[in-house]
Amino acid sequence: MDGKSNRMARSILLPTILFTSACVPGSGADEASDTALGPTSTAASGDEVTEGVASSGQADGADGADGADDADGTGGASPSTSMGSAGSTDDGSEDTDATSGGGGMSGTIMVRDVAGLRAALLGATAGDRIVVAPGVYAPEDVLEEDYAGAPRAAYFLANASGSEQDPIRLEAEDPANPPTLRGLTYSDSAYVLWIRGEYWQIQDLVLERGGKGLMLDESSHTVASRVEVYDMGDEGIHLRSGTSNALVEDCVVESVGLNQPGFGEGLYIGSDGSQWGLYEPACHNNVIRGCTVRGTRAEGVDIKEGTEGNVVEDSDFYGGEISGENFADSFIDLKGVDARVRNNRFYKEDNGTVTRGVAIVERPMGPTAQGNWIFDNEFFLDDANGVMVHAYAGSGNCAWDNMRTPAGDDYQGNAPELCFEPQR
Repeated sequence: MDGKSNRMARSILLPTILFTSACVPGSGADEASDTALGPTSTAASGDEVTEGVASSGQADGADGADGADDADGTGGASPSTSMGSAGSTDDGSEDTDATSGGGGMSGTIMVRDVAGLRAALLGATAGDRIVVAPGVYAPEDVLEEDYAGAPRAAYFLANASGSEQDPIRLEAEDPANPPTLRGLTYSDSAYVLWIRGEYWQIQDLVLERGGKGLMLDESSHTVASRVEVYDMGDEGIHLRSGTSNALVEDCVVESVGLNQPGFGEGLYIGSDGSQWGLYEPACHNNVIRGCTVRGTRAEGVDIKEGTEGNVVEDSDFYGGEISGENFADSFIDLKGVDARVRNNRFYKEDNGTVTRGVAIVERPMGPTAQGNWIFDNEFFLDDANGVMVHAYAGSGNCAWDNMRTPAGDDYQGNAPELCFEPQR
């Protein structure tokens, strides 16, 4: 549904959302534990793509206990040392249009199997175009790397940066038939796709079954377009450790938080204050646009303290699976400053756990809970219970021109004041 057409600045009085003395959500660490690293089975370096068939050894895990954000333990498989070739074609013949994944020479790299994709990612350089053939890419082991003081595990990993002139591209050969990158289980902490580097363009991929879906660390100026994420133990897409000026557009995130429901956010920007010693908290000016988010056990989006200027727009959020665990009772939590939430649609789906559309939450570490604007959104809340926007604390937070169906309380705060709609 299109947003409202009146985009001109107006000078009308609007309620500033203030705080209440209610129990403040999110008072604990909000990010999921990475304690269990991942499967330890070893794959042959030349694993073929398995079309539509999951790898052996898969096991869906039961709900796990909550843990501190990304507090990895030990264990898991050793990193794969085989760079491999760019892969072979489905009929076993050599893929002659591929360059080596580890040769340090930019160009088009065509990949058709797990080893080829891993090699292309690990050997990527600025200007590379990694083209992934249709199929299911299902490793039987994980790659492990020390990061932020502990080993981290991922099924697919890249450590390179592109540049503004020469980004690194990771894309489907056939966007109408995108490849699927699939982990072994959602009961471990392994990331399906872990990008550590700036200026990536990632498009037309499906990520399935892992601890977390797409992890972007130190990945400013990255664009992720038409990435679909399904069946994760914790969050779906995480912009972390200084990732700024990134764009996530036209994504689908569905069925996350299967292992730890309280940490099952759809999209996550920044890090909980308790984790600032491990990760750079300044994740600024990122945009989430045109996404569809459903089946999250926690919030659809969580924007953390210490972040500035992030935007969520033109997206659809479905709240039928929000669990209430770890204070998850809203579509979006805003804990940073100067965020913009605009032109979105929120559907409660008869879930009584959802009691507020957008929650503004002040945290002990900052900057936090200031200057956030929520406007031109539609909330379909099924009944008169709950509010569109609830500010527990903070200052300069404004909401206007939001619509709810059916009628009910719009905003919740303590002794609300009036403010002018900010100039846009």
